Amino acid sequence: MRNSFLDEYLGDKSATLPVDRASKNTVLHDKWDREDYNRLLDEMDELGASEGRLTDVVETGSSMMADTFFSLVKSVPALRPDKDVRPSYLLNRAVMGEAMDLKEHEELRLYSVNDEIAAGLACVTMEPELEVIYDKLKQEQKLAQELEQQLMEMAGLQQEDADLDKMMADAAESGDEDPQDFQQQQERIQEAMKRLQQSIDEGAQELQERLKNASPFIKQTMKEAINKATEQSEDMEAMTLTWGLDPGAFHRLPPRERLEMAQRMNNDKFRRIARLFGPMSRMAFAEQKRKTQHSRDEIYDVEMGGDLSNVLPTELLCLDDEDLEYDFFRRYVEQGLLQYKLQGVEKIAKGGIIFNEDGSGSMGGDREIWAKAVGLCLLHIAKSQKRSFYGIHFGGPGMIKEFDFRDPRNIELESVIEFAELFFAGGTDFVTPLSRSLDLMLEEYAAKGCVKGDIVFCTDGMCGVPDAWLAKFKEEQERLGFRVWGIVIGGSADSEPLKSICDGRVFTIKDLMSGDEARDMFREV
Repeated sequence: MRNSFLDEYLGDKSATLPVDRASKNTVLHDKWDREDYNRLLDEMDELGASEGRLTDVVETGSSMMADTFFSLVKSVPALRPDKDVRPSYLLNRAVMGEAMDLKEHEELRLYSVNDEIAAGLACVTMEPELEVIYDKLKQEQKLAQELEQQLMEMAGLQQEDADLDKMMADAAESGDEDPQDFQQQQERIQEAMKRLQQSIDEGAQELQERLKNASPFIKQTMKEAINKATEQSEDMEAMTLTWGLDPGAFHRLPPRERLEMAQRMNNDKFRRIARLFGPMSRMAFAEQKRKTQHSRDEIYDVEMGGDLSNVLPTELLCLDDEDLEYDFFRRYVEQGLLQYKLQGVEKIAKGGIIFNEDGSGSMGGDREIWAKAVGLCLLHIAKSQKRSFYGIHFGGPGMIKEFDFRDPRNIELESVIEFAELFFAGGTDFVTPLSRSLDLMLEEYAAKGCVKGDIVFCTDGMCGVPDAWLAKFKEEQERLGFRVWGIVIGGSADSEPLKSICDGRVFTIKDLMSGDEARDMFREV
């Protein structure tokens, strides 16, 4: 709080102090901002709960949450002038002033400006640190409340003093009453005002000093709160890229649907998947590029043509000679200039990808996170290469859930989130998911006449399969031409029966916090 408050708010001793008309909010806003916040309160249970918890700690908590929201969502947020803030809300203003001065606050606003949902989620994340501030600064809040009470009392005395001035003037004019009687009353009131003014000055001075001393604590705690909210926003941004597949897909959803999705994704499991997905996807796409025979800008010969962007430098030198310039343009028209011949992109033809994820109880925790990240990376690869993708989540006998992403142009966010959410925590049955995978390959063969797809089977354990079933599976695999790759999390690649099922490599994963061990798998699938 700046010293200007007392100068501006208390400077005019004769004025009636409009304490009861001052604002409870310290950040400037309009009625539409208020409507946005109130609507979000109704729709976002977490925000309402956070506001309730903060209000339990401090009476001004509701206004503080709203101020935090306004500071994050408005394009150009500004603090309300000191004189327009109710004194009991001065601590709110001090906290908001410290927060809005931080560069971290502007960094957070990159995610929240004009985005009510992002701003609301940030408020929820910041609320625990706000509780810490107000719990520690109870004495400061008490002083602010006492200051407001004293100012309201001062306003009442000032009104009484003004009323007595009028009554004295009326008595002197009419002669019915002795003005001395009113004068004595006025003297008592003015003496009370003098004592009260001294108390106000002392209380305000103490409040200012205490807020000044608390400034480093407020600043550090708000920085921690904002950093947590920024991290949460970054995670949410990563998650929208992870689940949404297309840039901006999440933000194009209707507000209500987007809020529901945000609330579902705002949990530790999804954040961990997103954090692993980011570096893993970059590595996966880098390895996929190695499967191209040539890059589009690779020079491998010289040819005749008229592409000026690829013309040899020696040809361009002709433009500096008047005699050769005409010949240059002639050969350009006739497509006879010497130019580099570039090899175009030639990707290896591929069919669809079927990803089988083991949902047994032993796959919980880090193993599930890793498997989900791999599955989502393969989904993105399939989409970028216009390949179909099919996800199969399996557990024990009869426990299977399928996710059809075979049309890369029409992948719904809801389905992708459900794909990442699902976990059976059951037993292990290999035959059911692999049989279903074979059926899908047969469908693709019937539709296209050939199959060059991949089945990726991700598990942490082994499960026996009947010999007759395995023989039939291998027979159909050879006929259709698809490949089966195994990913063993925490086991051995030499273990049966997965080794006998897979004709491609069986990859063993040990470091679940890194995608590096999947490098070879992404290169080959």
